[in-house]
Amino acid sequence: LIAEADQLAASTGNAQYDIPDLSFPGVDEGGLTSSLGINSWSSQAKTLGFLQSLRDKQNSGQAPVGSDILATNINASNQLITPTIVADLIRAKTIKADHIEGLEIYTDKLGSLSDQYASLQQQVDQLAQGEVASPQAKGSIKFASGQFAVSLISLGTIESRGGLTVGGDAQFNGRSTFAGLVQLLNDVSAQGRVTFNKDSGGSAVIKKGANKVSVSFDKQYAQQPVVSISMLAAQRQLSDGSLEDISATEQRLFDAGYSYLVSNLNTKGFTIVLNKKALEDLDFTWSAVSIKDAATVTGLPDTSN
Repeated sequence: LIAEADQLAASTGNAQYDIPDLSFPGVDEGGLTSSLGINSWSSQAKTLGFLQSLRDKQNSGQAPVGSDILATNINASNQLITPTIVADLIRAKTIKADHIEGLEIYTDKLGSLSDQYASLQQQVDQLAQGEVASPQAKGSIKFASGQFAVSLISLGTIESRGGLTVGGDAQFNGRSTFAGLVQLLNDVSAQGRVTFNKDSGGSAVIKKGANKVSVSFDKQYAQQPVVSISMLAAQRQLSDGSLEDISATEQRLFDAGYSYLVSNLNTKGFTIVLNKKALEDLDFTWSAVSIKDAATVTGLPDTSN
């Protein structure tokens, strides 16, 4: 540094080289003071200013260009002060800088994500304490992907335009609607009642003097369903308005000797047929179940004779 200053002084005819007013273009005095921990213009700041001024004069031809130093290692026990460092790789435990070019977009995104996470965490904390988030805190947060080790409470609607995979147990406390096909790949346990549509069961009446009744499904089954029917002992209403004793009804039906069967079963419906004409209106209940790949069991012939 002294040698460069002496050379510059000799070339300019000045016995001493001064840095005018200690004002360096592009150097923020406040920034230097805060980042380097200097309370005033110290010797390091003066040295940096001198080097910047010398570099500008060398670039403009007003000062001789110094020599290059080529070495395998340069070790400095205290500081290395220079306006510019050009390197493929810089390794450091700590870097203090007022500005790093090219990182603004990443720091802005990280800052935005940090703010959104802080806002989301604040809403979660408020909900956990029984507080309702203010309208200003409500908004939308979009993530392409991510993992979040937080518990979320939504006061509104959560909509997934793609798929949804739940790795653990799930509980739905309200009504749940599935508009498409639902496949249950394991056992199903229902603690309450299960209700099916009207194509799964109902009632049929064979009127007095008839011997059959046909049942049609509202929606055709994909494959032929399994149908079960039963005759129902319906009590008659007597002339005084009272109901016939149920035992008398049962005995009357037994004495009539009715037999019945399911005929013309297909994906659209079926027919209940009696062995004789009904002496009175006869009530039946029926149920239909669609079973995928229903098995057919065939008995062996009797070979005892």
